[in-house]
Amino acid sequence: MSTVHIPAHVVHCQPRLTVSLRPGCIRLGCWFNGAQAIRLQMRYKGESWFTLLDSCESPTIEDRTPVQVPGVEETREYRAIPLWQGEEVGQPSEVVSVTLPG
Repeated sequence: MSTVHIPAHVVHCQPRLTVSLRPGCIRLGCWFNGAQAIRLQMRYKGESWFTLLDSCESPTIEDRTPVQVPGVEETREYRAIPLWQGEEVGQPSEVVSVTLPG
């Protein structure tokens, strides 16, 4: 069993997300604040649990998931979990949300 060394500056890191609606996708920007990567999670407004959307090292992520019901407005919420060598560290980002038109 290997042990992951987590540097002190990463122990309390918290990524920051921004979100914008673009033609055909939702674009998320991420500032890692010391983490090597993030797990991007998403939920629909009103749901309790987040689901994994992607794990990535890129500061820009595009969500091209189609709306659940065409013609019906939908709000999605996102958060980022910081990673160091594949292990969760620090604190989740604040939740950001975006509403897709119906």
